[in-house]
Amino acid sequence: MTSLSNDRMKRDRQLRREEDNHLEQDICIHIFSVSSAMVGVCLTVIGLIRVVITLGTADTLADDFLAADALLFLVSCLLSYWALRSRGLGRMHRLERIADVTFIIAMIGMVVVCALITYTISIPPRRVTAQPVGCLLQQAYKLPSQCGGVGRGTGVGRGLGVGLGLGGDAAQTLKKIGS
Repeated sequence: MTSLSNDRMKRDRQLRREEDNHLEQDICIHIFSVSSAMVGVCLTVIGLIRVVITLGTADTLADDFLAADALLFLVSCLLSYWALRSRGLGRMHRLERIADVTFIIAMIGMVVVCALITYTISIPPRRVTAQPVGCLLQQAYKLPSQCGGVGRGTGVGRGLGVGLGLGGDAAQTLKKIGS
């Protein structure tokens, strides 16, 4: 009678292990599929942000952060795949736990990037007035400026400025900097 109860307890433990193993595999499969989908989402949003930046309506670091986030999702995806392929139960649990933590960190990063994109879109872009290159150089080197308004120095250049497409003010400023 005791051996029957011991056999039954062993079978019950074995069944629980198999159920736990099956549950762990289900979690790994979900992390694997969602992580790979999130890599695609990150890459798509990076492309959209680059289009917005190219059009000049906004400038943000969100695409750089999304690239790092895509790498985290890729690491999570690869770790969960490795966990699914591992034969040892202990190794599978460790890899699944690391993949899970990496996935959660990547999701938090995605929320931060979304907040950054929302912040960037909600603030109106600053209007920068175009100034001739000579005026910008004079301001940068704190030289006495003769730039009264936009358009001064944008005409046909003289001397050094002609080859560079710079106005007369730019040529004079470059000569002053060189001496």
